[in-house]
Amino acid sequence: MSNDATPFFSSPIFRERVLEAINSELHEDAVRSAFAQNERFCLFSDSFEGNGKGVEMLLEFTESGSSAGALSLPIELASNGEGIFLGDWKVDVVVDGRKLAPVGNWETLCVDLDKSYVFCERSLSLEGGRLLSRRILLSYAEKILLLVDELLPSAADRANPVPRELRAFFDVPSEIKVQRDPRSPLLLFRAQNSPYEMASDQEKETSKGKKEIVPSTPSTIVARLFPLGLPSFDQEQSTHGDLRFYADLRKVSFRVVSTTSTLFCPLLFDFNRRRALRDFSWTPLTVGENLTVADKKDAFGAKLQLGAEQYVLYASTSERPAVRSILGRHLLSDFLFGKFISTRGVHPLVEIELDEN
Repeated sequence: MSNDATPFFSSPIFRERVLEAINSELHEDAVRSAFAQNERFCLFSDSFEGNGKGVEMLLEFTESGSSAGALSLPIELASNGEGIFLGDWKVDVVVDGRKLAPVGNWETLCVDLDKSYVFCERSLSLEGGRLLSRRILLSYAEKILLLVDELLPSAADRANPVPRELRAFFDVPSEIKVQRDPRSPLLLFRAQNSPYEMASDQEKETSKGKKEIVPSTPSTIVARLFPLGLPSFDQEQSTHGDLRFYADLRKVSFRVVSTTSTLFCPLLFDFNRRRALRDFSWTPLTVGENLTVADKKDAFGAKLQLGAEQYVLYASTSERPAVRSILGRHLLSDFLFGKFISTRGVHPLVEIELDEN
């Protein structure tokens, strides 16, 4: 897989290390995304040519004994050569006011290299019998990247839940502009040298009578970042968490808090620039189980609407498998991401079945 083009923001040493490890183990029929050395080095890409066009993410799962530690992963994320993240993807996990440390290294739970997507799930053992599960999904045709961290509790946590919090930090290169959408905790990533200013936005009324903010230069939007686990309306999200950009530190911060035994933290990137002006909304979904509503600690469901397109995210967060339903679809799944089609219901783009063993 050729990968000669280097985005303007790239860190050559990190990039060369990842690509060298991956290329040394590639098969002749390998396309798009690839992994090496037990999935430690990862390339998530929707480009067949590997030329830096489209969405590309380089990631290294560091080990606990490394200088950075297993909770700080080198990452490069770009769309058509425009850098979005460059540096470290750092996570702090806090349970009952105490920051947890890893007690092992990342282990692979699932890797699925499909023609239409790539999915990877890895886990890391933490102090006190807890487990951090990380899912990454890149849907090629949909131009969507999903980053999900889930904190799995210990037996003691399930019996006696205590407050828990996950904080994720991403470094942003100086060439990219990050701005908070005025209506919600959504973040907008804009190309370098963009003439965009918040004051130049215009407000218009949609066909349904709602107010909509229309950016003056939509073509400069590289990506939009949706925190699907937080409320979508515009307010301080101190109760549930928050998604913020700190311009002085050049960091995106994502914080999710919970008083239940589980903690599910999804971030969704939309890289489709044609959708940049489309109205959007995301809402939690009711998950059914045994003719009633599933407990929030046992299942997560959310729907994201981008114009006429509707996407569905479901995850089982319970200790044991269970048959559940979401938007009329019955499933026995650990994870599902799909589209809701009015004539067909939920159509899975990727579905990971539960391991009943």
